[in-house]
Amino acid sequence: MIALWTRQKASLVALDVGTCSLRAVQLVRKTDGYHVYHWLNVETDPTSPDPPPVDVAGHLKVAFGPGAFKGRKVGLALAPPDVEYRLLDVPATLMTRKPGELREALQVELDRQLPWPAAESEVSAWPVLPAINGMVSTMVAAARTQAVQKYLDVLESRRLECRLADVVPNALGRLRAAQPAASNGENQVWGVLDMGFKACRLYLMLADSPVYARVLRAGGRELTETLARALRVEFSVAEQYKRLYGIKPTDRGVRSVVGGLGRINEEALPGMLHAILAKTLETLAADIERSFRFVLDRHNPSGMG
Repeated sequence: MIALWTRQKASLVALDVGTCSLRAVQLVRKTDGYHVYHWLNVETDPTSPDPPPVDVAGHLKVAFGPGAFKGRKVGLALAPPDVEYRLLDVPATLMTRKPGELREALQVELDRQLPWPAAESEVSAWPVLPAINGMVSTMVAAARTQAVQKYLDVLESRRLECRLADVVPNALGRLRAAQPAASNGENQVWGVLDMGFKACRLYLMLADSPVYARVLRAGGRELTETLARALRVEFSVAEQYKRLYGIKPTDRGVRSVVGGLGRINEEALPGMLHAILAKTLETLAADIERSFRFVLDRHNPSGMG
């Protein structure tokens, strides 16, 4: 996703670290285009709402062993909670300042909205609407310096070179813009729903730029906790049900768990789990719809879809 397209045959190794996962992929150029050269996907099963962090260094030691990834250059994918997005109305003159000056100018407002001090952040900002009365609506992406440095230290300990750090929604926007089909969608609003373990975040994009970000319900942890309460089982057991059987609506409607899980066959479990989570999922869908309407109302250019 954040592979650096160069004249070299192999791309950077794109690395994405989550609460319960570690993913890496490298592409290679061939005569008919780019193909996956090597990939890594490590998933851990959380046994509690607050699982221990993924052993990034340990997994990288194996991933960059003989016969694995080519080279030692890495591109780092940054995502919440290490990066937060905020939509602010700021004086238009601020947008002409250098990044360090911009961060200082936004510090008071960001200190109110970020879960860490704004002074401990790397900040990028871009306008999402034309200036009105000297003010411009601006998307701000703030990455916590300490969190990014933690990943850089791990990479350095494995003798890996970080050549690029990119924020996931921005990278997706550029990736879409590079597709031929995107040329007809300059005014289209589209979204990225990131259902992480600790939180669910929605990013709405106008063409290739993020213009809105919002934290929603229905992160993986909340879904598992809801299942655990309804089924009266441990968190780890509910997580296994969710992963093994999935969530799927059925024509039979809500299945009661009175009498115990032992009376429910495996074919009925996806429908039962969906019935338990239906209200949460309906709220999630409604929040997504409201977010799209908010962005469409604010921008509303002709021809927007």
